Amino acid sequence: MLKISIIIPTYNRKELFEAALKSALAQDYENKEIVISDDDSNDGTRELAQNYAAKFDNVKYVLNQTYDRGPNGNKNNGFDHASGDAFVILDDDDLLIEGAISKMAAVLEQGYASVWANCYFEIDGEPTTKFSGFGLSKSGEISPQDYYDGKITGEFLIMFRRDAIGQRRFEKGLYGSENTLWIYLFDLPAYYLHDAVRIYRFHRSDSVTINSFKRPLCIMKGYAMTAELILQKIAEKNEQVSNANKFRVNDAHIAILYKMAAYYAKFGGEYQK
Repeated sequence: MLKISIIIPTYNRKELFEAALKSALAQDYENKEIVISDDDSNDGTRELAQNYAAKFDNVKYVLNQTYDRGPNGNKNNGFDHASGDAFVILDDDDLLIEGAISKMAAVLEQGYASVWANCYFEIDGEPTTKFSGFGLSKSGEISPQDYYDGKITGEFLIMFRRDAIGQRRFEKGLYGSENTLWIYLFDLPAYYLHDAVRIYRFHRSDSVTINSFKRPLCIMKGYAMTAELILQKIAEKNEQVSNANKFRVNDAHIAILYKMAAYYAKFGGEYQK
């Protein structure tokens, strides 16, 4: 049985964080650890997390003292302290649905390096049965071309084997822009699970999505870097395959990424960019 590390990065969201943590503790998958990575909270989150770590042998509390503060650095700190065979990141304002970890781990056990599972939206505090991930309509293997074409958009919960990222981490200087790491998951077999495993809370005033608008130039850099990485990956892979199996560039998807980069550049006052 794989050991699964559920990484919960948190900062100053005590009540939301505790709900997320409880949803992780309630998972029926036995061989799991929960790694709480704290970005130096000062609202009581730290003490609450430390109490849980003292009470449960499989809960670990770690303070981010290695990376720059922010979502990317805090997640990277969680990776560094996780001991599992596979990782999953649970944002501190989201909730795992019952049985989520067991369903996803079962896919990895079939030989996949990552599994992308869908989530339900909670919008403005109201639960829905709307999926937050778009582009695919049934469970099945995901090809690298699916990813390069932009078919995997929106919010998913991703579980991936440790060796799928190795020593790679989220990019310094970005705010989110997780695709700059996720692109490497498609060097190995990946699977899409057309089932909701997480409640994704959207349009909260304290959400990462809303707060991203405070850092437009970081977001700009992330979109541009994602486009460049896709082009680079396609070029690298095409050097290794025959003409019949070559990957193609989806110009429309690349254009959308650069359009979003331009939007955030404008929003940040960088009109020349």
